[in-house]
Amino acid sequence: MLAVSSSPHRFSLPLLPAGTSTTAPPLLSPRRRPLLASRRGHCVCSPRRRPRRGGLLRAVAGRRAGIVIDVDGVDEVGDRDLPVDVSFTRRLPPVLTLGDGLAALRRAGEEVKASPPAAASGVIRFEVLVPPSSKALKWMCTQFKRSSLFPQFYLSRKPTTDPSIQLEISGAGSAICFHGSSRVKNGFDLISRYLSFNSHLIRAYGSEGVKYNKELLAIEERIGSFYFFIPQVELSEFDGYSMLSSTIVWDDSVSHTFEDSVFLFESCFRQIWTSYDSSATICYESMVTNYIGESRMSESRNTQLVYLDAEFLSVIDGKAGMEKENYPTSDQSFVRFSPQFLFCANMYFCIAPGSRSSPLALSATGHPLTTCISCYDERSLGFHALGYGRGSRKPAIVITSSGTAVSNLLPSVVEASQDFIPLILLTADRPPELHDAGANQAINQVNHFGSFVRHFFSLPPPDDQMYARMVLTTVDSAAYYAMQAPQGPVHINCAFREPLDYRYQDWSVNCLKGLDKWFINREPYTRYLGMKMVSALGDYSCSVMEVLEIVKKAKQGLLLVGAIHTEEDIWAVALLARHLSWPVAADVLSGLRMRKVQNSFLGLDKSILFIDHIDQILLSESVKSWISPDVIVQIGSRITSKRVGTYLESCCPSSYILIDAHPCRHDPSHIVTHRIQATIAEFAASLCQCSFQRKTRRWSDILMVLNSAVSQEIMFQVHSELALTEPYVAHVIGEALYGDATMFVGNSMAIRDLDMFGKGWIDHCTNANNAMMHHFPGFIGAPVAGNRGASGIDGLLSTAIGFAIGSNKHVFCMIGDISFLHDTNGLSLLNQRAQRKPMTVIVINNHGGAIFSLLPIAKTASTQIMEKFFYTSHDISISKLCAAHRIEHFVVQTKTELHDALVKSHVGHVDCVVEVENRIVDNANFHRIISMFTDHTATMYLEYLLGGPYCKGELDGLSVGRINAAEYMFYRIQLAAPRTSRISESSFFHEGLILKLCMDDNIMGFGEVAPIEIHEEDLLDVEEQLRFLFNRMKDAELDVVPLLRGSFSNWIWTSLGIPPSSVFPSVKCGLEMAILNLLASQRTDRLYDTFTGSNEVECYQSSEASIEICALVDSSGTPMEVALAVVKLVAEGFTTVKLKVGRHENPAEDAAVIQKIRETVGYKINIRADANRKWTYKQAIDFGSREPVDSVNDIIKFCENSGLPVALDETIDNLRGDVIPKLHQFSHPGIVALVIKPSVVGGFENATYIAKWAHMHDKMAVISSTYESSVGSPIKTDKWSCYNFG
Repeated sequence: MLAVSSSPHRFSLPLLPAGTSTTAPPLLSPRRRPLLASRRGHCVCSPRRRPRRGGLLRAVAGRRAGIVIDVDGVDEVGDRDLPVDVSFTRRLPPVLTLGDGLAALRRAGEEVKASPPAAASGVIRFEVLVPPSSKALKWMCTQFKRSSLFPQFYLSRKPTTDPSIQLEISGAGSAICFHGSSRVKNGFDLISRYLSFNSHLIRAYGSEGVKYNKELLAIEERIGSFYFFIPQVELSEFDGYSMLSSTIVWDDSVSHTFEDSVFLFESCFRQIWTSYDSSATICYESMVTNYIGESRMSESRNTQLVYLDAEFLSVIDGKAGMEKENYPTSDQSFVRFSPQFLFCANMYFCIAPGSRSSPLALSATGHPLTTCISCYDERSLGFHALGYGRGSRKPAIVITSSGTAVSNLLPSVVEASQDFIPLILLTADRPPELHDAGANQAINQVNHFGSFVRHFFSLPPPDDQMYARMVLTTVDSAAYYAMQAPQGPVHINCAFREPLDYRYQDWSVNCLKGLDKWFINREPYTRYLGMKMVSALGDYSCSVMEVLEIVKKAKQGLLLVGAIHTEEDIWAVALLARHLSWPVAADVLSGLRMRKVQNSFLGLDKSILFIDHIDQILLSESVKSWISPDVIVQIGSRITSKRVGTYLESCCPSSYILIDAHPCRHDPSHIVTHRIQATIAEFAASLCQCSFQRKTRRWSDILMVLNSAVSQEIMFQVHSELALTEPYVAHVIGEALYGDATMFVGNSMAIRDLDMFGKGWIDHCTNANNAMMHHFPGFIGAPVAGNRGASGIDGLLSTAIGFAIGSNKHVFCMIGDISFLHDTNGLSLLNQRAQRKPMTVIVINNHGGAIFSLLPIAKTASTQIMEKFFYTSHDISISKLCAAHRIEHFVVQTKTELHDALVKSHVGHVDCVVEVENRIVDNANFHRIISMFTDHTATMYLEYLLGGPYCKGELDGLSVGRINAAEYMFYRIQLAAPRTSRISESSFFHEGLILKLCMDDNIMGFGEVAPIEIHEEDLLDVEEQLRFLFNRMKDAELDVVPLLRGSFSNWIWTSLGIPPSSVFPSVKCGLEMAILNLLASQRTDRLYDTFTGSNEVECYQSSEASIEICALVDSSGTPMEVALAVVKLVAEGFTTVKLKVGRHENPAEDAAVIQKIRETVGYKINIRADANRKWTYKQAIDFGSREPVDSVNDIIKFCENSGLPVALDETIDNLRGDVIPKLHQFSHPGIVALVIKPSVVGGFENATYIAKWAHMHDKMAVISSTYESSVGSPIKTDKWSCYNFG
């Protein structure tokens, strides 16, 4: 929709979605409402596929206006449909602030000016990533309201799961524009000259159906006309990050030289710098609506802001392109060509019903610039306001009546005070004469909240003898105290006399004295301004220089990140972490733990050394004794993990530096040696200006490996457990945080589970144009909020709802059942869907307080005492509570049901409560199991890593050397009979390759590649791939950690530069075999004993290292021939025979073969029948054997109906990707064994993973050979000899 002026055809081009009303009540009196006037204009649109040649192009090029091309004057396009001579995008390093981004673009322009390209035409675009807090609409409202740089535009698009698609874009200035009233196809041809696939974000914005009026410098509505422009500067807002960019366009053919374009570029940035205000905090949510809400505006549905890029112009059809629906459009947009602009703030009021507070409530609800919500419960309302402040970092205003209504706000005031959340309380009160006089609902409300508020003021009852400016200065000071560090709640007590309706009182206007200036502007009456002192001695004080020196000299530095509240701070910490190159232990509330990783391959990424599972790593006493950071830098005050806090008390680093914006002492362990009061961005900026020597230390590398090992153990445990567990919910909830979703987590067990087991999600994006693929940080921070000031379980639901409104995101709230029942009145707030996105509330219902089952008291107190006084067990129906408030409700009891419910909550766009059923006992047991396994994993990997040869020099990492030679040898093995695969019946031999890798000191490792046709591998292809790999492996650093899932694949990717998925499974297995053999040759201890040694948790080791070898026999001969063959095998010492059945038309013939074997040999040998999924279900029932059918469902059906045990073979071969969820379908007790071929499943890492799952579910893991030689088979046997898999 287009809002136009009352003039028939002339307008200032604001655009809104269809259906948006432009009728709105006046926001200000006529004397305070500025008029909107058009100063400049253009707008154009039209399609074209292939250009024409010839003709003369006439253009106007001005130093101040950029290139202006009037397409009406173009008879033929000629050669000007060809691309410009130069077109590229230069991506600059990311910066800490938007101001830094502007400075970076300005410097880039100066550099290109100093070294101009030798080209007659070109387009150069500069891009720089800025913090995600840099919002397109806010930038437009706050930085260009007084700018003379035009045109200014804004557009938004609906969020998408693809982070490479912009959500909002704003910009200013015109590097080049095109307009005309006809020849639209010519216009498209000319535009395509300046757009490039290499610079895919360069776009032309504009519209069709409008005409540029040169005389009036305005835009007129005109069918068939068009106007498009490439902006000079843009701010593109993506999902999780923002990008600032600027474009330089020159073309000698239209008399606009490179010097002209640089002059325009410099002029543009001079104007931007003139109007730039880094402290601008104007609220801008309703700016577009208010802008078009002028009474002089009328509607037009004929014009919409669209954009063109190279991809669109390359595929557009000449005729189809004329239709407007073919253009890429926006959901909401406007263009401004005039310096006048109307925007306003929007305050959020939370109102509790009451008589004494009615003057406040009526004033708030009657004001056009407010949003109001109400609730009958003041406690819930207070927490709701707290949540709004937590999400928006702006104070909500709470209005209550007098008496205990005020007291009910205390819990939320305490939380806001403890966690530095801005909040303004307006409490109504009785007048002074009714206090201490027994008056109804009159209590002492003076300093009611004591030290928990930052400021208190008691206003007298209003009358015309009190100057209004006293009220204004009181409110302004209260707002200042709420927002000034340390932020927090402020309390204004407002006394009112009856009658409470003041509208008809004849007051003297003398009380308005001194407000003339305030009436005609939009600024506060009292503006609080800050001044920064600049030292003549330098940028830093001596104390700060001391901290910088400590950081520089740190040998084992640890960056500990606590709770962070804003996207800007998350961005700053990410930049600092990369700059320091220290291990980063991130709290669950830091926004870095639940990050969304943008990566093309999952590996051990070392750009930032995240230690996500520090809490679980510290379960190991060995690790706690080993970790000894000498310097700890903590950013953000609060740490969730009690285990981490306990460790900090005992680690005693030489320096402990704490940075936070507030001045309060947050040092419960009493170990802080340096306390810096500064914003995170300020501290990060100071350190990022200093150069630090990048070091890869053994200490950091070991921490990374321990974190990866523990992370994989947690992942294995939560996914391998068939039941839906609370750790599983915490582990997978991060996968739902895509698009604009964020999270609020409750206290008690919920936040502890998320801190221990939570993780983000990984987007294996393949879009090469995604900016995050080319730029640090490579991930999107995901803010997670929680009430950790006082850490209570009250008011959590109400807080989450307020957080959803304040953050303007789809919030997933995860809380326990007791917390939910504590705040059921919050459901009334959830039912009010005003101005917020849908919410998903996940209630972990274990029918009591599960956290007490993990405390020491649970081991000593009786079950009755625990259930009644600690668990507070209940059987309350959450579904009926939701039904009473008309809230959609789901109950989930399985993993599949949970995933389905989360998907429904995303696509349904409605509020819903997802209830996860669980039991306290089951939860406690599973927590203990995970703790035991993670403890063991951390201990074993540390033992291996410290037991290896220490690296020479401080700068070395975990590398054990370099591969200095690699070779292979061809072999052919004579077979006694053709292969049972029947692919090549005449072939009585098997071919393969023996690998040898060499390192220094004559250390060698051997492996074998044994491809077979049944698995679609050809020896020639395998050999060619090996030659290529060996060429890349020359002098490759070997930093593989044995059997750490992903370590070998990551080495293939990072050291060889080859995607692991492109390597043949047999090649990957043989190469891994050789490398493991190589690593084992270096050590005096047995390499695999480290990971599979005797332990009360890992029970894999057998008492005797003996492996039963299984012979392979084909049943295609007569029964007697097969029986005689088995007799020979028994004589050779074999105890087990795998008999290939399914070779005959009738399964009864196979049964006769087995019967003859038993008659001849007796029961001296075990017979395993293998049908290779050849039979139908009916045939399998007739016989009964190992994996006899070709359908997974039929396998389960066969087990249930026949009662015969089944082992899986080919089914395991076909598993790809993340195998654990796929293995769950085989948990049926009738499936007793899994046959695992390392050379088929992709190596020993994957084989170990599958075998571990089999053991966990009481199934035999059978490691199968694939015709390996006498070299490969013993190596494979040795690697598995310590496992009792059978």
